[in-house]
Amino acid sequence: MRPSASTASLEDAATALAPLRRVRVDLVDLRYAPIVRDAKGNRAPKRVIHGCTTSFLPGTVSALMGPSGSGKTSLLTVIAGFVDQSHVSGNLLVNGERTQVRKRLVGIVFQDDMMLPALTAFETVKFAADLRMPRRCSDAERTEACDAILNELGLAHVRDQLVGGAARRGVSGGERKRLAVGVELVTRPALLLMDEPTSGLDAAAALSLMRTLRTLASRGQTVVAAIHQPRTTVFDSFDHLVLMSKGHALYDGAPDGCVGHLESLGLGLTLPPRTNPADWLMDVIAADESLGEDTRKLPEGWKNAKTQKEKRVFVVGDSDAPGTDGAAGKRDDDDDEGASVWRQLRVLTVREDKSRRGQNLTAINASQMLVMAILTAMFWWQMPDDTDAFVMERFSILFFCIIAQSNAVVFACVNTFAKERQLMIRENAKGMYHPLPFFIAKTASDTVNTLVMPCLYATVTYWCVGLKRTAEAYFVFITAFALCILVAQSLGLALSCAIPDVQVSLIVAPMVILMLMILGGFYVTFSNMPVFIRWLSWCSQARFGFTAMVVNEFSGRTFQCDPNGNHARYGTGCPVRGEDVITALEMDDLSVGQCLLALALMQVGLRIAAYVAMVVNFTRLKQ
Repeated sequence: MRPSASTASLEDAATALAPLRRVRVDLVDLRYAPIVRDAKGNRAPKRVIHGCTTSFLPGTVSALMGPSGSGKTSLLTVIAGFVDQSHVSGNLLVNGERTQVRKRLVGIVFQDDMMLPALTAFETVKFAADLRMPRRCSDAERTEACDAILNELGLAHVRDQLVGGAARRGVSGGERKRLAVGVELVTRPALLLMDEPTSGLDAAAALSLMRTLRTLASRGQTVVAAIHQPRTTVFDSFDHLVLMSKGHALYDGAPDGCVGHLESLGLGLTLPPRTNPADWLMDVIAADESLGEDTRKLPEGWKNAKTQKEKRVFVVGDSDAPGTDGAAGKRDDDDDEGASVWRQLRVLTVREDKSRRGQNLTAINASQMLVMAILTAMFWWQMPDDTDAFVMERFSILFFCIIAQSNAVVFACVNTFAKERQLMIRENAKGMYHPLPFFIAKTASDTVNTLVMPCLYATVTYWCVGLKRTAEAYFVFITAFALCILVAQSLGLALSCAIPDVQVSLIVAPMVILMLMILGGFYVTFSNMPVFIRWLSWCSQARFGFTAMVVNEFSGRTFQCDPNGNHARYGTGCPVRGEDVITALEMDDLSVGQCLLALALMQVGLRIAAYVAMVVNFTRLKQ
């Protein structure tokens, strides 16, 4: 039986939230210049951080404050190690050593906290614990830690409530922010980074969140928050302020000293009475930025300030910085690996299954398939199998089954990774899991849902329209059909991963589908296709699936000639042999086995291509 969140001891909560070690971070002339494209498409470095020098101490809550575009979020991601280090210069010192904080020891909460809406608050934290806590921890220990975290963050009352989102009601905005913090606390991070933590929260929720951050800092964590324009109560909650503007530091020190520094620059700046200091600081920065980069006064004023000249930072090798526990980049007995690949696969599969909770797609898909089956049966109901008058009708129903279902599957799968793309990018950057288990869990769950309804439709259609009435023929038909569906799914996945922009992929998909349909051999025989494009038919799943179905349906059969039949088209007399039909339609060059093998190989190839594209496009944190 799980321990009650309401009775979780204060000792358990303290242990669950206490950092593994205390960490001090020093930035010495830190610069960041990522490669970006300009309006003409040329790639060039863009200076985002200009020589930032500051320190973040254990047990304190620091603020990176500035207007939009000041470099706050970029500085957070540099500290977290989420950017290409070749674009970073200067020194980042962790407890006096030039190194990066290990991923397990840093937690970062982004402004748009992304969580799966169908999971409960407890499940959200528990899945993070299953993926990130040390392997030696038992499931009971993980559960106890999660309950302690929820209890300490004031979320015990929403333990079993859905996170929710735009489409479904869930936890409140303030509770959601604290839950995002809880997800990061499962590794007991030494350094907690937060991007705009109070954005979108009312005054009470914002102040409650700041109390939570101060509680974490009191246990020894180093807390750094990027913030835009806080209320007075929030502004007063910080121990340390770094004022930023367009990548420059304008002030670094105690928050209550910032106003005095700006007033001392001789620029005629004075804080009006009864004015929020944060509001006034944003107004001052906006006025300074309007002067232009070469004539600005505030960055130069800070460089010349006496406090800046006398600021001391630890030098390389000073690993015994006060209040720290040595280098945080080194391993120790408490810093072992997270979940194994097999555990990641198991956890992600369960998470994927639970993330579909409450969806009514099964009923909707079943209704859709039933309507399509009824319409199909109406047009092709029980075709006579003893006359050549219905040869083309058999031909058409086989091709219709393939294209109708395959096209729907491609469009459905194009959106597979779109909704969770940014979530996966962030979780991967945090080291929560390898991309392969995520890909397998995601696609395996979709495969079951993708196959069931189309195969039910194909089964109903097969017996209603009067195709070859043998168990062997049905088995070959449904196998070829299922493989066509899997290839279509793999194609949709490949497009989804290769073209991250959903709107673009939805434009490209119809063109690809149309080409594959034309190359299938139904509309145009292979010999009549242009020579320069004929070879592409070997890339069409419609060709292999259609050929397998045609050979399966017509082999070993004879059809009596009908006055309205087309026996002359097949170049033979009466009766018409099925083999002659296959030859006339130029589908005698491949056997059923070869077609099924080709479809299986196409599916594997497209899955591999989809995975490679996902790794290339989805595992880089875009900033």
